[in-house]
Amino acid sequence: MKNSPSFDQDLPPSGEHPLFIEMAQFCRDGGREEWREAARWVKYEEDIEEGGQRWSKPYVSAIHLSALNELRGILENNCQVHFNLVCGSEKEACQLLVDKWLSQRALGEPESSKVLSTLLKPHAHLYETTESSSLIPRIFKGKTNPKPRKASLRPDQARRGSILSVVYQPQEKDDNLGINYLEIGRAMGTLLTDPGFKDLAYSAESRDELVAGIDQFLNTTSILPPAIWDASIRLEPHEHETNGHGGNAGGEQVEQDDSLARSGKLFRGLYKDLQRKIGWYPSDFRDAISLQVLSTWMFLYFACLTPMITFGGLMGEATHKSMGTMETIVSGCVCGIGFALFAGQPLLILGSTGPVLVFEKILVSFAESNDLNYLEFRLWVGLWISAILMVLVALDASSLVQYITRFTEDNFATLIALIFMFEAVKNVVHIKENHITLGIVNLTFDEFSEIPGSQTLHEVVTQLESETGTTVFLMSLLLFFGTFFVTYMLKEFRISPFLPTWCRYLVSDFAVILAIACLSVVDYLAGIPTPKLEIPENIFAASIPALLATILIFMDQQITAVIVNRKDHKLQKGCGYHLDLFVLALLIVIGSLFGLPWFVAATVESLTNIGSLKMESETAAPGEKPKYLGVREQRVSNLLVFTTVGLSVLLIPLLKNVPMPVLYGVFLYMGFSALMRMDLFSSSS
Repeated sequence: MKNSPSFDQDLPPSGEHPLFIEMAQFCRDGGREEWREAARWVKYEEDIEEGGQRWSKPYVSAIHLSALNELRGILENNCQVHFNLVCGSEKEACQLLVDKWLSQRALGEPESSKVLSTLLKPHAHLYETTESSSLIPRIFKGKTNPKPRKASLRPDQARRGSILSVVYQPQEKDDNLGINYLEIGRAMGTLLTDPGFKDLAYSAESRDELVAGIDQFLNTTSILPPAIWDASIRLEPHEHETNGHGGNAGGEQVEQDDSLARSGKLFRGLYKDLQRKIGWYPSDFRDAISLQVLSTWMFLYFACLTPMITFGGLMGEATHKSMGTMETIVSGCVCGIGFALFAGQPLLILGSTGPVLVFEKILVSFAESNDLNYLEFRLWVGLWISAILMVLVALDASSLVQYITRFTEDNFATLIALIFMFEAVKNVVHIKENHITLGIVNLTFDEFSEIPGSQTLHEVVTQLESETGTTVFLMSLLLFFGTFFVTYMLKEFRISPFLPTWCRYLVSDFAVILAIACLSVVDYLAGIPTPKLEIPENIFAASIPALLATILIFMDQQITAVIVNRKDHKLQKGCGYHLDLFVLALLIVIGSLFGLPWFVAATVESLTNIGSLKMESETAAPGEKPKYLGVREQRVSNLLVFTTVGLSVLLIPLLKNVPMPVLYGVFLYMGFSALMRMDLFSSSS
């Protein structure tokens, strides 16, 4: 096989490598004789179609029972089976096979040279590149000898190359009897895709074990009646893997998490969280050495900064300018850095939420109606909430989150995601309602003379402003939906067949940043005055932080933490509910003393962080989606995000060129992607 791995290189056990199976058919084309690739398997079958010009779409192999029974009879009765064959190359393996046939008088001397020459004919492949870590079983089928000869070979220690070869040399009368050797070859290839039979093929020491493996395969096989099922219909690859024996992949029991077990001792849960996380702390920084972390940082920077600016403006209105945008940015920087460094679950993103704003309005109204100093009153309430949270940490109250069901989690996350998407659309619509042309219309004397007599200057200016506003709105719509579409397509580019794997993964990781950059360039080239990102340049007087009720903090924080810590995210470093709440209590104290707003875990941003840091297998069988490996658990991306948020004032010349509709498109994608991760919507799709 051309460009195949070296035959003399040893491999680790078979389970550590994918199994690539090839079926070749001996063909004569004029004076040229060669083995042509007819089908291949990695997990699903692919056949050469369109006159040998392309591979078929991967599909689940459907084989004839008669072919499988014929294969069983061949292996059981008249097949040469050789285990642990000591050979250094494919040529040497074929020579040893022919020598054994000669020694057993299965071949004559004249025939042996012809058979050996046929076995060593060149191989023609549609594509010449083979995965370097693949093991390559070969299935040969051809007509060269008047007597049928079959053989099964397994080189010693599963060396790279043809670890198993089945050779058929049928005579013409076999074809007349209806024996389809091509289907027998397909049956052998399908057998080797079964995990159970594959392991048996590596470990078997006798032909009886191979026959028993076929029997076991038949015992777990479902048969469809021919009158109902059309054999020409190809089954699509299924979404969920099985272990080949009717169970879930792996079949292992899910390990129970004891981090929420109540001990009855004060601060016992906090102590266990600290004990669990300290061992992982150095790796939280080592594991951040990846381009994926860099792309996550740049993506989440915009995803976190823009809500802070919007929330700060609304907070200023609700609190009569006691707190504003700059205070919100500074609070986000302080709380985000503190949580990223010391939290039990650093994948959580702290952010400003709607309930915070509602509570602030209620608190302002209460203070004014009772003639209380609003800032002093909030300071004391903030300190009391910090004290109550400390009591909850001491009593291991976070253990109550184990009673939060998946239904509650999905409802909560779905609500937040829908609100996120609704707010993104609403903000774009408000561009048309609120946009005012800031430029002054300057008309020359000649332009004045061209104004129709029936129109006044005021009417002309009003018409120009209306047309400009409509143009800005249409451009904003293009940027809004364009950002969503480009981001979505670049994320899906990861599983496309174009470009090398590393290149696809790189483009997918930086999808949001590329979308923001591309659409910002489009906006700049268009020259239409769409609204841009605005960051205040002056720091207001220190103010008291936004105060949340204890129940609001606890539920908002812990429900988001439960969603992030789900089993299906495959987190390896454990959770830290008690430690998270303890860090939040300390941040409330700091915020209260320095007059900064207060943040809690933001659901959509946290789920976006999880999605941006997910790890998938770099290779997958044709027709199979990449395997989800887990999440890159580290602290550096969040640390960089909130440090950059604090330094945003220094980036004003650059950030003011980013159109707001582009960021609204990012919000739409964040809400959409969070929604698609919910069981309710993923099951429906």
